[in-house]
Amino acid sequence: MKRAAAIRSLLVVGFLLNLFVSVYAETNLQSDPLTYSGGVRNSTDRHRLKEKQLKQVLEGLAEKTGFQEMGFDANGFLILGDRTNFVGGSATARHLLMDAVDSPSQLLLEHHPNSSKVVFANLGKSTQYHNMRTKARVEHLPIRIDFSDFGKLMGPREVLASFDLGMTILHELVHGVRKLHDSVNEWEEVGDCERYVNTIRKELRLPERQQYVARSHTIISPVGWTIKMAELQFARTDFRNGKLKTDEFKISWDVNRVGIGDQESVNTKITAATARKPEQKSTAAVH
Repeated sequence: MKRAAAIRSLLVVGFLLNLFVSVYAETNLQSDPLTYSGGVRNSTDRHRLKEKQLKQVLEGLAEKTGFQEMGFDANGFLILGDRTNFVGGSATARHLLMDAVDSPSQLLLEHHPNSSKVVFANLGKSTQYHNMRTKARVEHLPIRIDFSDFGKLMGPREVLASFDLGMTILHELVHGVRKLHDSVNEWEEVGDCERYVNTIRKELRLPERQQYVARSHTIISPVGWTIKMAELQFARTDFRNGKLKTDEFKISWDVNRVGIGDQESVNTKITAATARKPEQKSTAAVH
């Protein structure tokens, strides 16, 4: 009986706590009437993007979609302007971005500089807001970006364009808008989300991602420093001189400077011989 009473007490406390959090959140959000508006928006809190970062986002998305009139309005929402005014770009990327801008959910762009939990970018945990007075509901989905990571990538120009800021934001929009998922294990090549993004890459004639899970290996510098590198494989196939040919590409980065993902689980003994061993696959998921 005492145990049952204790459980009931905990349930009541939990209910009251959730109610308090809901009322507190609603009260604090009343100052922003656009809380319940959908679309792609700059964050309104300490993670908001500055002008330089907003410009980088616009340039990256314009390159992939071809849209010529994109911008952010006074409330921080992404607007596309005349949707028929585009030059080049990917049709799949344009449709994805239009659906994101028209989405009933609010997709918030956030900057997380030098974050150990954000490797390039990822989609954060969603939050549901419910206005008990107006009955309005909306889902907030944070797109968390570490802009500094992209400057630490190494690889040929073609493959860097396949894994740049614009393409990475599109990847997160596929999660948020299309609700597609990444590879569920290290043996599956890319997963549904990256297969979708590879369609965009193919339309842009860019190398396509061949794996979702990054491979990592450790190298030893001449002075004895250990450097852990992560790599992703890309490939582009096309006809040349009447024959089907495939070019392979790699991008890499220093794990100590960028990270490899929240799911890292690599047990590599660091020795001078490690650099001569075959690459070891990690279980890390790189968005």
